[in-house]
Amino acid sequence: MKNSKRLKGFSLLLTLLGCCFFAIPSLAGQKIYFKGTDYELHVYHIRGRLPGPTVLIIGGIQGDEPGGYLSADSYADIALIKGSLILVPRANLPSIIMNRREINADMNRKFKTHTQRIYEEKVVNILKRLIRESDLLLNLHDGSGFYRPTWISMWKNPMRFGQSIIADAETYYSKKYHRVLHLGDIARKVAARVNRKIRNKEYYFHFNNHNTIYPWTKHPEQRKSATYFALTRCGIPAFGIETSKFLPSTQLKVLYHNLVVNEFLKEFGVVMENPKVYMTPPQLDYLIISVNNSQPIVVFNHQTVPLSSGDTITVKGYKANYTRGITIDLLGHGSRNDFGKAFQIRRDTTVLVRKDRRVFAKIALKVSKGATRPPLMSCEETCPERDIYLLLKVNGKLRACVPQGTIDVIKGDKIELMDVISSKGRLPLKLNLVGFVGNHRHNTGEDRGYVIDTATDLMKRFSRHKEGKLYTVKAGNGRKTFYTFQIVLIQPVLREMILLTPGGWQHYGNGDALILRQGISTLKIGVIQTTPKGLGNLSVEVQGRRYPVPDQLTCNNAMFVPIHKTATRDQSLTIKVLRGNIHVGNVHVTWPMKSDLTGTPEK
Repeated sequence: MKNSKRLKGFSLLLTLLGCCFFAIPSLAGQKIYFKGTDYELHVYHIRGRLPGPTVLIIGGIQGDEPGGYLSADSYADIALIKGSLILVPRANLPSIIMNRREINADMNRKFKTHTQRIYEEKVVNILKRLIRESDLLLNLHDGSGFYRPTWISMWKNPMRFGQSIIADAETYYSKKYHRVLHLGDIARKVAARVNRKIRNKEYYFHFNNHNTIYPWTKHPEQRKSATYFALTRCGIPAFGIETSKFLPSTQLKVLYHNLVVNEFLKEFGVVMENPKVYMTPPQLDYLIISVNNSQPIVVFNHQTVPLSSGDTITVKGYKANYTRGITIDLLGHGSRNDFGKAFQIRRDTTVLVRKDRRVFAKIALKVSKGATRPPLMSCEETCPERDIYLLLKVNGKLRACVPQGTIDVIKGDKIELMDVISSKGRLPLKLNLVGFVGNHRHNTGEDRGYVIDTATDLMKRFSRHKEGKLYTVKAGNGRKTFYTFQIVLIQPVLREMILLTPGGWQHYGNGDALILRQGISTLKIGVIQTTPKGLGNLSVEVQGRRYPVPDQLTCNNAMFVPIHKTATRDQSLTIKVLRGNIHVGNVHVTWPMKSDLTGTPEK
């Protein structure tokens, strides 16, 4: 009876902890391989609060299958409670841009290759490494026709792939797990659950066993694929998920992929929030282009930029309604991914802006013999305020702000005022950040070019309402202010800390107190989250010593902080969380009093 009550209590505790963790966003990180090349590879790691299996999702290994790569991309913003995801939405970026299955060779036939002569083999080498780190592989594709176990028609038969879940065997003994993997049972179970959510029976999913491990397989080419490598070389379950290229819309393909992926994650114990399907058409707000390494100008879709023969241009930034899958292509120059690269222009050409394979913006570059570089505007020249931008850097990254607009900066960020630019050219204006003095001996009111530490260099009394939260940047000629911009300073605050206690991992908010058992000499910190979330440059200070917080801190990769017994009567210390020198929050640590341990009253 006592054991039953204990089990019920433990079950209730798990339920409550599950509720707490559900509301907490997961930790995410991004790594870019082959940066600056045509075949840039973006890999996203999402880790849950609770340990669990790691699932690798690959999309776009063949570039003419948008359902797969758009589905994989939709998981990059999810919150994860248990387990981990490794996402490779666009494994084959050049083939996606060209909307072709392959460029040099079929990337999904390179997993048996050990050379790295072409880019496909270099990318596969990274994918192999990620597969070895995973417990399950899902490779997302769009296939022709509809798979059916028996022949029905030319487009519905056992040799078609669409609307199927593919594995290389019915069962397979895994040396990694020392057990039999029942691939067929898993795939049929997932398909049955997904089919209950599909109205049209023609679009039902079926298990498609390629029997690749046997000599008599009808698909021997699959022995060079990612799933075969994952199963036979790494011993993990691996499935190809195929929606049909014949489905009426890309959105439906993405939806069906997501349904299947979600059921696989449930089957393997990964707890997540379902991703949304984003199908809004891509739109460009503006490009930021530098001519001859001068101060950049803002360029809009369908605009023409006048140049002189031999001018050098660089696309330094852009603003669009998407952040992933965007590439810049300067026709006739460089490659298909020309962002941030400098090119000398001697003939008319066009800058193409793509979202995956789709061109959604074009900027013409017009070369003439005369000096036609973007001119300086006069201060009195009229220009719509929507075409005016304050250009500044925040921690080295380019940002833009419109007149009367605001730009959020986290206290402790370093900012640098660059220029006021427009679609017509650069405005010769002084930039004055009210509350900052760059040269105390000779204050000219020109604050351009200084690297400003928002934690120490701004004077609170010059902020709006003297609260140290809102500062004004004035753009003028020294006598008259033409435009104003607002910088909002956000104070980072500790939202939560997860610490290991004798009762397990426990959640603490800012100002909470942790009671430790006597004799414990090390704190184990699993998670530190702030508002705004995702802040870097964090550290904890305990008993006068600082310890940097890893960017990817999790309960599985916790940090250890040594402590020594305090001599004070109340037996307490504080874990201070800092960003640089800015105090973010505290969690207090105490030990039980002698009276707590013996039950005797304290004298």
